[in-house]
Amino acid sequence: MELPPVAGPAGTEPCLSEYIFTFSSFLLSQHFQEIERILAQPDVSKYAAVRVNFLDLACFHSDLAALILARPTTFLPILDEALRDAQTRLLTERESSHASETQEQRLSFKPLVHVRISNLPQCAEVTKPTISGLRSADMGRLIVLSGTVTRTGSVMVREKEREYECLKCGYQFRAQATPVSKSVVFELPLRCPSGNELQDSETSEATSTTRGRPWKRFKRCNAPCSGTRFAPVTRSNGDAGTCACGDYQEIRLQESVQHLGMGSIPRSILVVLTDELAGSCKAGDEITVTGILQRRWLRPLVPGTRCDMDVILEANYVQINNERKAIVDISPDLLDAFGHFWRLAKRDGVILRARDRIIRAVCPQTYGMFIVKLAVLLSLIGGVPQEDSSGARVRGESHLLLVGDPGTAKSRLLRYAALLSPRAVLTTGIGTSGAGLTVTAVREPATGEWALEAGALVLADGGLCCIDEFDSIREHDRAAIHEAMEQQTVSVAKAGLVCRLNTRATVFAATNPKATKASLQHLRKSGETGNSLSIALGVASPLLSRFDVILILTDKQDDEWDERVADFVLNDYAEKKSPFRRPPDDVFDNPIPSLDWSLEQLRQYLHHVRGTFRPTLSPASECVLGAYYALRRTNSERSAARTTVRLLESLVRLTQAHARLMYRKRAVVQDAIFAIVVVDPDFVEHFLTGGGDPRQSDFSSDPDNAYLDYAKLVLQKLGIESKVHMEEGLPIHSGLDLNPETSWQPSRNETVQKEPVLQPARPGEHPQPDSEAAAPAVEPLWQPSATETLSENDQQGGEKTFVERALDDFDFDAIESRFLTDASLGSWAASLGPS
Repeated sequence: MELPPVAGPAGTEPCLSEYIFTFSSFLLSQHFQEIERILAQPDVSKYAAVRVNFLDLACFHSDLAALILARPTTFLPILDEALRDAQTRLLTERESSHASETQEQRLSFKPLVHVRISNLPQCAEVTKPTISGLRSADMGRLIVLSGTVTRTGSVMVREKEREYECLKCGYQFRAQATPVSKSVVFELPLRCPSGNELQDSETSEATSTTRGRPWKRFKRCNAPCSGTRFAPVTRSNGDAGTCACGDYQEIRLQESVQHLGMGSIPRSILVVLTDELAGSCKAGDEITVTGILQRRWLRPLVPGTRCDMDVILEANYVQINNERKAIVDISPDLLDAFGHFWRLAKRDGVILRARDRIIRAVCPQTYGMFIVKLAVLLSLIGGVPQEDSSGARVRGESHLLLVGDPGTAKSRLLRYAALLSPRAVLTTGIGTSGAGLTVTAVREPATGEWALEAGALVLADGGLCCIDEFDSIREHDRAAIHEAMEQQTVSVAKAGLVCRLNTRATVFAATNPKATKASLQHLRKSGETGNSLSIALGVASPLLSRFDVILILTDKQDDEWDERVADFVLNDYAEKKSPFRRPPDDVFDNPIPSLDWSLEQLRQYLHHVRGTFRPTLSPASECVLGAYYALRRTNSERSAARTTVRLLESLVRLTQAHARLMYRKRAVVQDAIFAIVVVDPDFVEHFLTGGGDPRQSDFSSDPDNAYLDYAKLVLQKLGIESKVHMEEGLPIHSGLDLNPETSWQPSRNETVQKEPVLQPARPGEHPQPDSEAAAPAVEPLWQPSATETLSENDQQGGEKTFVERALDDFDFDAIESRFLTDASLGSWAASLGPS
């Protein structure tokens, strides 16, 4: 199809018909099917829209695309008119082609249509990262803003056009309402447009639309008129001459905190949504708005007085980014480095040492606190949410409560956790109400209508909500967040507004205890008997049961520990560096240069494991969690707030989170053991847990062997040491399930660890690996010697080795079930045949 050039004679502007024909030709060529769907809609009074990619329009005609950016108030209505023209051309083409009567009856013209522009160029003149970057030069231009919806007004029906009549000559015309005004305001001409229409028709074919006038000709007068008084046309039934109405809604958009500098206060801007865009978003949504920056005069202009105006954004297109709230950009090289890191840890048998390297990177300004930092990481990673066919959802987010004396680094840990989360809201309990945490109803000053304003939990949807000084919140205000923490929603019924908002956020809270230091130490050692925990913390039992992890940090006197902390703190001011403030030891002899576990890399790693792995529980890990839950329930002095079914769900979430942290697709016994460590550090007295005090838990120099010692004590106390083996899932054949699409695959020239071959054992003994491939007895994982490499024949795909042939005969699923059913490992080993 040949298009006429969009240019008039020299020195003149193209006429309206040329613009409309060019735009409609573009729509028919690029959006033919969408126009057909609009024509096939049965409801003629319903608004419809076609989303146009700006880059496609720029490729089609770059001059027209530039005009849309520079003069959107003029050319966006022309695009809407072009869409109507495209419908007419398509219907005419169908009629000329002698279409069937059924098809002709099915297609009908839709006058209420809009063209929505998306994917504008990513340049500073168009895409604004923050609201603070808006300048006066952006007025009247098409720009893009991203942020969070903090307030949504009610959707109203608003008048868009009205018929007016000149009181002098009787000329009738249509005036359009200003879309950005507080109330319905029609911009009327200074004098009767009958003379203007006559003059325009003599000079050019351009109509009042291209001249920027909001009125339209309706009834022509024979002679020019200079009348300046107009009145609405009154119909026979007494109604005003309303021509068209549309939906209208105002929302408030707040800029994203992640794009602000240190100490900056988030700003907000009012966004006007019209027609089909009204009601498309709700409070707490993350959206990207393409619109025209406009001025709104708050009061009439009076000479000699100060102007009072506001800046608003008239939306043309709204994109909901709820699924991309926590998106973090990760390079492919960094993904390979993550997989290579765990592959080396598996090869060398130091998977827990590699995990501790990641935990050390959390809040490096604090010394030790191994259990606390592990709890922070597991809560940030979270478990796998479950949803059945009926829509009932079991949350995957884990909530953490830190209770401790002043100076135990509670606030510092909360603020560092907020830095690790790509979407976080940090607030304090002082002056915070229940409505400030959930949602409140406010009255719009412009319209007088009620609107919903999102609170901290709604704004943190899909991220993290940190609440410091949790004890300062009043008791009845804390009860308002019960639904938000467990059901992950907020039900609102205020001022005639009934709705439900999502609060799928992890909650971190820090509070000071109401009990004395001695009472806290006794409470921690006694196992939280009865309702003592609720009384000592000053938090009601229903709210305590919603926290997955509650850690009590006491500032008790310990000369050795105090000396270490003092050297650690004073190291920054000392000339000679303290040995306690040394950098973390490298896990491997040849560390990965691109992986230093900085704050940014740690944030990317947490986002990667959350989006990649959905671990399932192995039967052995289920056995451990079930035994621990049953033991806690049978305790006569158990805490009613901490031994409900929510305790078992919390253990499952933490077990899955530890499996994600360990880069596994399957949760094993080791993950269940560390979930118990985080939930109940006092379950077994061990140096790994700091003697039951999470604050004094330090990192072990040999965490892999320390785990074997601790896991043995846990299984003995649970009474399942004969049913479950502490190293279940850890051998090389199933210890680490790497994602084949994102993990670093071993090259043929690298040393590859061989599998141990288990030999039959006598009853009561554990099966031992073959002497040719046996590992030292003190190591938790079998480690290869420095000379064990793939042979040249194996590298070229030759015959399998003896070890590989033996592994092919192994039925690992059957072995796993034997771990759970047999009375001992010896009976399982004895049942194995010579093969």
